[in-house]
Amino acid sequence: MFHMLAATDYAPFFPINMQPSEVRHPLYFEGEPPSVTNGGPLILGGHRLIVDGAMSSLYDREVFGVTQVERFRLRLRIKGSAEVGLLHTDQHGHRRVVSTAHSGGGQDVYRFTGNILISDATVDPYLDEHEVAMPFDIVTSDAGAGRWSFMITSLFGSVEILSADWEICAELQREVSPAFVICTFNRIAQLQANLATLSSILHAQTTDWRVIVVDNARNFSLQPGLKTDRIQVIAQKNVGGAGGFGRGIHVALDDAATSHIILLDDDADIDAVSITRMINLFRFQKQDEDFIGGVQMDVYDPLKLADASAYWRADRFETLEARMPPSRLDNPEAKNALARNTYTNFNGWWLFGGSKAAFLRNGMPLPIFVHLDDVDYGVRADIAGRRTWTVPGIAVWHEPYYAKVEGWFAFYNIRNELIRLSGHLPRIVGRMSDEGFVRQARPQKMLARRLRLVEKQLRSRFRNFISTNQYGSAHLLSLAVEGFLDGPEPFRKQDFDVAHQQVMAHYKRFSANYRKLDRLPIGRMAIGPQHSKGRFYRFVQRWSFNGHKLPLLRTNPFRRLVVFPERMGISWTAMTLQSDFAYSDPDNGTLHYFGFDRDMYREIGRQFDKAIKRYGRQCEQAGAQWAEAYDDIISREYWTRLIARFDESPK
Repeated sequence: MFHMLAATDYAPFFPINMQPSEVRHPLYFEGEPPSVTNGGPLILGGHRLIVDGAMSSLYDREVFGVTQVERFRLRLRIKGSAEVGLLHTDQHGHRRVVSTAHSGGGQDVYRFTGNILISDATVDPYLDEHEVAMPFDIVTSDAGAGRWSFMITSLFGSVEILSADWEICAELQREVSPAFVICTFNRIAQLQANLATLSSILHAQTTDWRVIVVDNARNFSLQPGLKTDRIQVIAQKNVGGAGGFGRGIHVALDDAATSHIILLDDDADIDAVSITRMINLFRFQKQDEDFIGGVQMDVYDPLKLADASAYWRADRFETLEARMPPSRLDNPEAKNALARNTYTNFNGWWLFGGSKAAFLRNGMPLPIFVHLDDVDYGVRADIAGRRTWTVPGIAVWHEPYYAKVEGWFAFYNIRNELIRLSGHLPRIVGRMSDEGFVRQARPQKMLARRLRLVEKQLRSRFRNFISTNQYGSAHLLSLAVEGFLDGPEPFRKQDFDVAHQQVMAHYKRFSANYRKLDRLPIGRMAIGPQHSKGRFYRFVQRWSFNGHKLPLLRTNPFRRLVVFPERMGISWTAMTLQSDFAYSDPDNGTLHYFGFDRDMYREIGRQFDKAIKRYGRQCEQAGAQWAEAYDDIISREYWTRLIARFDESPK
């Protein structure tokens, strides 16, 4: 027998996963995890379950920002007699009970001013299912915004929670026919698993969908059980993530049946409920030219938030303000911090999407092989007046940035950021001038001034690389500067695959001092980072690039090895002069070891001196050339010609 409290005009919106994996329980429940029966939570007699986690709560700010809808409700299906409390916690951690409802015991009562709903009085509290629906209004004020959650207290005997959903009181804005774009390179096993999961989710959520897999390694084929016209695999030469995602976007834009495009990393651990929530947000989205993304959780620490987006300064070099630092979301303060009003302007492409209209308006990605293509895309949308919403409760689990040594990425990080800055600064100044915020603006002069200031940051980046024995990255910094100064014309003619192979060859040549070890070197003991040196010692470290400019000092071969707990903690100030070091791999505990090599520095240093002097002479001219070329290289017409070269046989 099934009893329901009737309500109208509500639609499914944010389903709540009441059966999360055990390791992720604190992302859904507060306190001790519940017992389980029939795959769902079981609340024993006299006990209470608080469903208040970063993945189970409904956050005011982003939900209202995307939908512009205020009226929602919590809908539960329960077996047993229970009291349900609807909770709201503001961004400062102040929690209040907004309303309560009872299920079973002869009546289901929802208590709130002017509203009482009573069900069939013949309900059996132990054998029957009860539906409890508790409406509420999203908090739209900045000071009071927070998150919604609930608690269930068993009244007589045990209570089973059969399902839980946050529902929206609104008319459907549009039907959604998504095209998921996945760029892959040699991640065959995980991609097969992800495609199986994704196709299962999409079959349940929408009648019309497709997945576009762009294979940069040309070695991926679908398993027999996944072969369908809905999944398309495009094999091409290695043109990086930017080229892979760009081609997928290009194909999706040409598909008349596709309404939305969603970008997804090939190595992300997909959460089924997050995909459902994202599709529902698009269905009820008010401004269909805004973008929506999810947070990145740490695959090595499933409760840790790795990245919740950031604000990247369009007018600065490598300057960003993170929404919040990496934090464990089983911590109440971290859950509260997610609710705070922090303006962000980009979302990583681990899970990011928007309507075709949004992609058409914003243009194609910068064809910069890898890194900062997502930053450029989000900042560009922000300059044009469109938002990127990173929504708590939508997530993938992914390898975090701290786990990856910068390595060969240094070339793309630095070259691409110089290109991005050159394209964005004139745009944002022009937009500010058009809206009356800046008078007598001179975008090109402002860009020239900013690029001159960047020289100091480039010198600092080089010092840090050398001082921590990252010679391959230091060498690539010089190549990145030269690549920027060469301007857009050689870039337009470049074969991305060949150019990347050349980058890798340079990196390997100057990374002979690097080793990956499964144990400490023979005769060495580990020591943590040390910061207790005096001012004169620090001066010598800084002046000499941690000893690279000094004669070779006599050292004890058995001295302790500084081991940093993670890559992001590496600092030459925590090392001694002319020392090697290592950092721990978060995946398997192996050591990434970087030996000191004074001779290698000499060649790299000479090259950097030439590159930085050339930068001082030519940065203004190069910046102006990139600014002029920017609109063309993000156009669909340019990408059509570019993609024609992606299918050429590798040389």
